[in-house]
Amino acid sequence: MLVRQLGQNFQKGSVLHAITPVWNAWLRLNMENWNSKVLIADSSPNQVEYKGRNVHDFRWEFESIELTDIGHMSEDTSPTLIPLEEYRIPLPPTDDHLRSLWERFRQRIWPEKEDPFLSDVSLTSAKHRLADLAPGPAFGNAVEIIEQGFGSWLNDSSPARWLQAIVLPPCESTGLVEAWAATRNLAVIQPPAFSERVHSSLHRQRMEAQLDELKGPCVIPRLERWFVRHHRGLDLLRMLLDRLAERKMHCVVGCNSWAWDFLVTVASLSSVFPQPWTLPPQTAVQLGNWFPAIVQGHPNKCLAFRRAQDGKDVMAQKKSGKLEHDFFHLLASSSLGIPWVAWYQWRRSLRLHPETDTTSDADRSATAGQDGHEDVIWVSEPAKAKMPDSNQNQALLVLHALLVHGPLEQKELSTVLPSVDLANVVTVLEMSRLVQRNGNAFSCRPTAYPLIRSRLLSAGIAANVV
Repeated sequence: MLVRQLGQNFQKGSVLHAITPVWNAWLRLNMENWNSKVLIADSSPNQVEYKGRNVHDFRWEFESIELTDIGHMSEDTSPTLIPLEEYRIPLPPTDDHLRSLWERFRQRIWPEKEDPFLSDVSLTSAKHRLADLAPGPAFGNAVEIIEQGFGSWLNDSSPARWLQAIVLPPCESTGLVEAWAATRNLAVIQPPAFSERVHSSLHRQRMEAQLDELKGPCVIPRLERWFVRHHRGLDLLRMLLDRLAERKMHCVVGCNSWAWDFLVTVASLSSVFPQPWTLPPQTAVQLGNWFPAIVQGHPNKCLAFRRAQDGKDVMAQKKSGKLEHDFFHLLASSSLGIPWVAWYQWRRSLRLHPETDTTSDADRSATAGQDGHEDVIWVSEPAKAKMPDSNQNQALLVLHALLVHGPLEQKELSTVLPSVDLANVVTVLEMSRLVQRNGNAFSCRPTAYPLIRSRLLSAGIAANVV
């Protein structure tokens, strides 16, 4: 009876704030007393080793209980670039941690399953309407954020530093830095081909001449495409950095975070770029403002995004202007605050009811708002990617190579990973929806990146990479 009453209080949220200090102290005390190894994973269950046994399906992110609930954080109306080391992954609301733990405990005692408002079986994909419901670009207002960060510096004729670096999370395939360069009419230096990076001695002179011809401000959007993890793969990169250091010319260098982490070690990037910048993480409020604003084809805005689980409007706001539900809080956390990851996750979650999705696009736009008509888009929990059961070590090496270098063909992967048998690994990763193919090139799926990152960090392949 006491346990049932406690569960009701958890569901109502009436004791959450009261028990938080006690809960936090209990966790800290037990974590100190246990001879444990805790692997903090942002989007997957942690493994806690307690008395020699691994306990799965628990996430002991107890530090988040002490932090400010993301739903009550103040919003910066004009976000700008931040130092790379200041990036913090958004945490879900504190009460979500407690309710999640309670739900797992309840399921062990009373395993009955609550029926959702609408089951996923009854819904269909909204793929044919995504161009209107969630059009690109996938990076939102990031171009404006970069301009605000580098605009004044570009206008300075004698800056303290001529070189600036912007480090972005991986899986950005639509050309964010190039898009910003186009607004400024800046010269974009294209990277050498993969074969040129491997056989750099044959192409070094031509690349040097190309760089020497530059006269004005320029942008190198993807530094990860200037090297290869190969015994001859850093020559062109070192030549590029030497040439840039010699010139008194504004230059912005873009690089993905995994390549940056690798190059800081092997190429001493921190001496050339002592202060790298990055985009600020997307918060729940920013996501909740972004996705409704980009919807097209509904001039009267009579469009509702409702959770398939309970029928509630995920866009609903309280009188104070705060989000009424936790959906976007959880999306900000599960996407690690990365705009393109959140965008792809949002698109994958959109569903339609086949019985109500029979109206043509033209008729739907014309009738929106008439006679109380509401066009309902259902938001469900998309199927989560899973690591393959076999060859996990080889799979992690392949995923790490794709994050460091960006898209690679299979023969290029063989150059980077000569000791890995790629015959089946890449195929299994593609079937597991961790990797996608574009032509002959493979790359990590944005929606799977949080899981991939978690597994790589847990394996010790890298640490604290966004």
